[in-house]
Amino acid sequence: MNIVLWTRDNDAYCQEAVQHLQKAGKTFTEKRLGNGYTVDQLIAEDANATSQMPALFIDGKYVGGLREVHGLIRNS
Repeated sequence: MNIVLWTRDNDAYCQEAVQHLQKAGKTFTEKRLGNGYTVDQLIAEDANATSQMPALFIDGKYVGGLREVHGLIRNS
């Protein structure tokens, strides 16, 4: 399973998502807006993902935000 988490600086929900994935031992790639990644790159992956942060992608498919991070951990 390929997990990518788009985040932004100084966002409590993004920080929580990263911490939960790390604590659960999940291997994931974090793409932080403004730290080498742009909104245009996020939109290129899925335009719907820009409406909320964090943006969780599994195997290249946008699946949601923090709620879905919690679900991923619960179901693993």
